[in-house]
Formats: sequence, structure tokens, C-alpha cells
Amino acid sequence: MPAFKSRWERFGKWPAATVGTNETLPRAGLTVIPSNQIAQIRDVAAYIREHSAPGERVFDFSSQAGFLFFAGRRSVTRYFQVCYASLPSMQEAVVADLERVRPSLVIFKSGTYFDAIDRVSAETRQPVIARYLRAHYERAGTAGQVVFWRRRAEAARSDR
Repeated sequence: MPAFKSRWERFGKWPAATVGTNETLPRAGLTVIPSNQIAQIRDVAAYIREHSAPGERVFDFSSQAGFLFFAGRRSVTRYFQVCYASLPSMQEAVVADLERVRPSLVIFKSGTYFDAIDRVSAETRQPVIARYLRAHYERAGTAGQVVFWRRRAEAARSDR
């Protein structure tokens, strides 16, 4: 038990576990969110809400599904962290979901570690999904460090 107690004490001193604010975010409940993340979450959630309709699904290629939660949007795929779609067959399932749903908005990069886990970019790690996104989507805008893509006009026209 001494080892556990030592780890627990270190956890309590970890900045993300202790630094918070009295500010709250809708849907956060009693979760303490580091104050340096609250504005980013608000901005990203606002961008998602402004560029997608209520009930519309959004694809998160950045493995930061919390943004979808705070925006009140659902994921296109069952992989809430696309980094887990590691096998080609899993990536093909994601592409099938993208083809079926044809979301207008994609969270492409988050500006965090998840963009290049172990220094391997999401595009390299999930090449099947990345190839699909490059063919059907283009850069749309940013909210802080988060990069969004939208469905290309020619792709959207052929969807009809």
C-alpha cells in the first residue's frame, strides 16, 4: 500500500487534477476542467455548433471526442478515438460510415499529442481514412489550434 499511497499523493499534485476554475461548461457537471482549457473547449464547441446542424453527426479524426460531447453532436463512427481503428479492416469500416453518413464537418487536427501519437501522424497511422478525407474534404477553418475540414463542394454535389 505505501507505493499506491505515494502514487495517489503525486496524482493530487498533478496540475490537470488540481488547477480549475469556478467557471463551468454546459454538460461538464462537477468535472474540474483546467482553466487553460475552458476557453478552447468553448471555442471548438461553438465552431462545431455553428457549422453543423443539431442532430447532424460530425467525424473526429483528431481522437478528441470530448469536443463532440461539449458541442452536443454525435460521432459518425463507433470509434470515438480514431487512433483505435488501427487495422485496415477497421479503417475501411470507418470509411463505410463516412460514405453512409457523409458528414459536412470533420475535426481534422486538435493541436495535441493525439495528432501524432508516438510521433506518428494520424494520416500515417490511419492511411485508409486519411486518403478518403483528402479525396472528399478540404480545410474549412480553425478554432484555436483545432483544424476543421468540410466536405468538398464537388463531393457534396455528387452526394445528391
